[in-house]
Amino acid sequence: MSDSKSKKIKKTKSNQIENQISNTNRGKPSDIQRTILAVPNIWTNDQVCLRLIKYLQESGRHICLHQAGKQTEKNNYQSKQNEIEKTRAFYEKSEKIAEDLFGHKCETKRCLVFFFRTNQEEKISNYNWIESQFPPNYQDCVLVLNKVQALFNQKFLSNLIQILTWNKYLEILIDSFLENAKTPQQFSQIIQNIYIKYILDQMKQKNSYESYNFKNREEAEKNFYSFLESDLVKSELEKFIKEIKQIFNKENDQYDANIIQLEDQNQVQVIDNSFDSQSFNFQEEQQYSYDESIYVKNKDT
Repeated sequence: MSDSKSKKIKKTKSNQIENQISNTNRGKPSDIQRTILAVPNIWTNDQVCLRLIKYLQESGRHICLHQAGKQTEKNNYQSKQNEIEKTRAFYEKSEKIAEDLFGHKCETKRCLVFFFRTNQEEKISNYNWIESQFPPNYQDCVLVLNKVQALFNQKFLSNLIQILTWNKYLEILIDSFLENAKTPQQFSQIIQNIYIKYILDQMKQKNSYESYNFKNREEAEKNFYSFLESDLVKSELEKFIKEIKQIFNKENDQYDANIIQLEDQNQVQVIDNSFDSQSFNFQEEQQYSYDESIYVKNKDT
C-alpha cells in the first residue's frame, strides 16, 4: 500500500472519531451542563420517612420464604424441604388466627403485613386533617406524615399521631393501648402485630403449632387476653413507641420537658423540638429497597 493511500485511510478514521465525539452532544440542550435539577419533595428522598418505613417493614411484615436454587444432595434437599413445609404451616396457622381474631386478611398467602394499607382500603390523602391533629411546634411531623400517609391504614395512622403527640408519662400511653378496646379486632394493630409475632416465634421454637390449635373463637380470645397480661406486651409496646419517637426525634417529649432547668447555672434554657425534616442529619444514612407489591405509591411519585 502506498504512503498516500495510508495517509488517506488514517485521515478518514481520524475524521470519523472526531464526528463521533461531536455527535455525543447532538440533541441535548446547550446549557445542560449548567442545569441543576431540584430533588423531588417525596418520601423516598426523606431520611425520616425512610427510617420509619424501614422500621415498620422489619417489625410488621411476617413473610414465609420459599426455597430456591438448584437441587444438590437429595437427603439434604429433602430435609430442608420438610423444614420449609413446617414453617409454611406455622405461617398459615398465624394467618388464620389473625383473620379469626382481628379480621386481618392477607393479600398474599403466608404473608402477614400490619400497619400498611391493603389495596382494598381507602387511600388517605387528607393533609388538613393531619395538620389539625398536631400542636403548632410539630410541623416536622406533619411534613413527614403528609408524604407517607397514603401507605398506612387509617387506624394505624391515628395511633402514630397519638404516639408522636404524647408528652406525658409513657406508662399511661401504654395502658391506653391495652385498655381502650372491647374486642380483639378493636385493639391497635401495634398490639395485634406483637401477638402474631409472639405466636410465630413460639411455634418456631417448639417446632409445633399444637398449642395454637384452638377449637373455637372463645379459646383463641382467651389465649389473646392472657397474652395481654404478660410483661412481654408492655415491654414490646414500650420499645415500639420509643423507636417511633426516636425516628422523629421526639424521644424526650415523654418527660414533658420543653423547659429544662440547668444545674450549674441559675437560668432556664428553652428547648425547641422542631427541626427541618429535609435538612436533618442522621448519623446513619443508608439506601433501602422495598417490595413494591406491599407499598402503594404516593400520588406525588
